[in-house]
Amino acid sequence: MEHKLNLDQWVENKFGDVYCPDINHLTFDKLPADTLFERDYAPLFEREDYLFIVVGSDSGLFYNYAKHAELPKNLNFIFIEKQNVIDHCPNLEGEVWEGRVRLVNEQFNFGRLLEDLNGFIVRRRIMLIKSFAVLDASHDSVYARFFKEVDARFTSFISAEFNSQSAKVFEVERLYNLAHNLVTVRRLEGSLEGCDAIIIGGGPTLDESIKWIKQHQSKLVIFAAARVARRMAAEGIVPDFFVTVDPFPWSYDNSKAILNFSEQSILVSSFHAQHRLVSQWRGPLVFAGERFIWKHEGYLNNITAPGPTVTNAAMHIAVSIGATRLFLAGIDFCFAGGKTHESGSQEAQLSDIYGYESKLKVEDNLGNMSETNNAFMGGMEAMQASIASYLQYRDIAFINLGSQSAKMKNVRYLPTTEIQLLGPDKTITMLNVQEKIQLPTSEALVLLAGFEKELTLQLKRFKKLSEFANDALKLIPKIYDKKTDQLRAKPATRISKLKKKVLNLIAEDGDMLVNYQAAFFADTFKHIEDETNMVHTEVVEQLDAFFTGLKKSSGDFSNSIEKGLQRVRLRINEFDNTSKPCQLYKDWLEWQELGRAYDWKKRHTDVVLDAKQTECLQKAIHEFEEEFSQTDHKHTQMLRDMVSNVATLYQRAEEAYRTRNVTELRGLYDHASSMEAKDVSQKASFVHFVQAMGEELEGDVEEAVDIYLKVEMPFFRRIALNKVLNIKIKQEKYDEALLVLEALCGYSLDFMLPYADMLNLLGNRAAAMEVLGMYISQKPKAIDARIKLAQWQIEANQTAQAQQTLNQVIDLNPENKAAAHLMSLFNHGYKGVE
Repeated sequence: MEHKLNLDQWVENKFGDVYCPDINHLTFDKLPADTLFERDYAPLFEREDYLFIVVGSDSGLFYNYAKHAELPKNLNFIFIEKQNVIDHCPNLEGEVWEGRVRLVNEQFNFGRLLEDLNGFIVRRRIMLIKSFAVLDASHDSVYARFFKEVDARFTSFISAEFNSQSAKVFEVERLYNLAHNLVTVRRLEGSLEGCDAIIIGGGPTLDESIKWIKQHQSKLVIFAAARVARRMAAEGIVPDFFVTVDPFPWSYDNSKAILNFSEQSILVSSFHAQHRLVSQWRGPLVFAGERFIWKHEGYLNNITAPGPTVTNAAMHIAVSIGATRLFLAGIDFCFAGGKTHESGSQEAQLSDIYGYESKLKVEDNLGNMSETNNAFMGGMEAMQASIASYLQYRDIAFINLGSQSAKMKNVRYLPTTEIQLLGPDKTITMLNVQEKIQLPTSEALVLLAGFEKELTLQLKRFKKLSEFANDALKLIPKIYDKKTDQLRAKPATRISKLKKKVLNLIAEDGDMLVNYQAAFFADTFKHIEDETNMVHTEVVEQLDAFFTGLKKSSGDFSNSIEKGLQRVRLRINEFDNTSKPCQLYKDWLEWQELGRAYDWKKRHTDVVLDAKQTECLQKAIHEFEEEFSQTDHKHTQMLRDMVSNVATLYQRAEEAYRTRNVTELRGLYDHASSMEAKDVSQKASFVHFVQAMGEELEGDVEEAVDIYLKVEMPFFRRIALNKVLNIKIKQEKYDEALLVLEALCGYSLDFMLPYADMLNLLGNRAAAMEVLGMYISQKPKAIDARIKLAQWQIEANQTAQAQQTLNQVIDLNPENKAAAHLMSLFNHGYKGVE
């Protein structure tokens, strides 16, 4: 049953703080809110030029604490609170979207940050923070779920923004692929009208439908993610289209098996797909998106390949070229059956689920809750939005074949046993498709010549921008007279003219140049208090930031254009009947694309080579085949590193412990025991740690304690001792708990506080006060410790000492509510405990 907050009950502590016990429980029962915020959130209020987004307002107390605090320069807070809490909270008066401390509800659209807070995103100075309400929330409670929901949306938003503001990896691939982006996917528009198509992803539920797909492949137009090529080959399935979009180097490693299908399938590549895949494909190829990023004449209006995943792109292309009914196989957007990928993948073989620390869950097609992560969640939400958009214009059926796939709106789940395929064989359809994308060599060469001309022109443009920026940077230090601090007219005028030339040359491509790598321009987003009245240093800093960013961005972009131009010329050379394999070999080797030798051989069947050229060609093919056959590559090592990342494994273990998931802990124990580890001691400590948590949850606490105490690695030993401490306290074995606390004090002085509490509980008040005194001597600004000491001094009738301690608190913070409350007792004649 879903827990709901009781917002009718609000209490006031003895320090005047009003809060809701259902939100903050006993957090503010013993100490004033301000004292707790000062103690636990002090580092936040010491940061300059930062944006903290806090989930929860702690009954409005944290929001008001931040609102009335003296904030460092350009420190900003946004508090996200549930609307029903805002409505009932006596400390809040509604949403606030102004100033440096803002309040919004759970429907907050993170896109609003781009209005006037985008500088924090560009400079990576933004962070999501948990309030006390979230930190103290029990598993699956209102605030635990609230944080999960906000965290998922924030992560999705910030990842998308970081990507859009760091487009370099995509734009470099666009330039590298230009020589091969000859035929647009738009040519195929309408080709699949009336057809059944299937999108094959690499999710675990592909295993459910793989036999059915093989049996019916003659009637299904198959779009397969490039990463499943090896599985397709193993099953004897020949996709009509392979789709690839990822620009990253490891995409080549896990997708290169598509090259075995060059003679049978069509490759659909996004403009930013990994160039080594695209260039070594020797079959028909169509591309999605635009050829050029800059403003230019002759826009293609090509079909795009929207993400965030390859299956999102594949679906969009299938719909765009006319498919009437779409089946989804292996498109799960969750860890179906506790796995991340289909059984033939390296991910499945390496149990890569243990490399994820996500706490998100979604409902699957059978009504069960399945673990997922932010990336999958983002892919699912994007696919649902796309499907809703398609259905506004066309009647299309979307059917998922995976029983454990994430349940999606407007997507029906059907087991393969209930599906009938009544359409004709796809042969004629695919012959028509193949005919539409034929491109004669003469037309290809005309396009390539145009590309060469365009890149040459743009290279000249961006190099000129870099030159202008360099000239301006030399002038900026001279803009003010060093003796008089007056503006010098001549350099200022020259800089103004250079900036005008720059802006004219950039024209409409300003956003493109910034987003190519926004980090280059990060300093231009620094906060200026009054932009209409900047001091000289601010003027110089802003000019320097702009021209430095321009120099870096245009210079880097020029290098990428130059390499793109090199690849266009290489492609033109490959088409030339007089080109020689020995000359081409050097370029192929430099780009690590020796598979292009196959394409050259296919294009020049009538060319007779001498022995030397034949040897060069065969050498290229042999070396390519050697590299192609390797299965232990970058992607494999990435997966190994991921599944042996102890920090991630620890997060999974803690989540399993928190949710009492013994099965997950046993799985982690088996995985950790068998994984490779550079540090054997670290591995042993983690294995013991996980084993002990499992024993504790199953009720064998004495065995758990024994195993916890075997943990040696300092990081895990501290946490293990904490768990032993909790066990001893639950058992009311306080003498043993005291010994554990004594050991914990060796890890952090902060354990001296609960150590003092335990001594006090055991009746040794004098020793407890002595420990507190030692702690305060090491941390003189620890107000909460001084207040605790004062309370004990009062209870021990040490009134003079208590007054002295309270005066020390007031010296540190004259407005401390706890000190004022206790001091008021003395002002009203309190003389101690009778």
